[in-house]
Amino acid sequence: MSVGELITVLLIVMPALFAAASLFTHAPGRRIVAALAGGLVAAFIGAMLDAVGHGLGLWYYVTASPDHAPWPVYAAAGFLQGAIALAGWRIRLRFDYFGLVLWIAAAAAGLTIQDYVAAAIGPKVQIIASGIAPAIGDLVVWSIVTSLTFLLMTGLASPGKAEQTHERFA
Repeated sequence: MSVGELITVLLIVMPALFAAASLFTHAPGRRIVAALAGGLVAAFIGAMLDAVGHGLGLWYYVTASPDHAPWPVYAAAGFLQGAIALAGWRIRLRFDYFGLVLWIAAAAAGLTIQDYVAAAIGPKVQIIASGIAPAIGDLVVWSIVTSLTFLLMTGLASPGKAEQTHERFA
């Protein structure tokens, strides 16, 4: 699979995943839009954090710029982050903030593992340095991006009257 084919797959699968999360979480329209906006903003902030990781010698990219992945990858990541935020919203309703913190930690850990697997077996997009520092750096990046997505979604989708009633019965 080439890098272009990988990007095409990501740009099909991630919006579909976001649509499924929107459907299965029964989120109101305002929350869905806020989750997508938050995910896209946070994903592009993740590009800046990737540049910091490159500057620290933790990883580099072999496509486009060594500082960051191709831009469409961040768009796909925005859809994924939006889906994660919608699931986190439901988890927070059910298990309060303790459950949300566990969800964000699990998502960040899973995305870090995904980066390592993609770097090892996928088309060469990212080269990750050896040692524990890149793993910690990647975990920190995904933790920031995932937390920021949730915070942006929450801030942009201040609950309306219908959602407040709905949250009581979640």
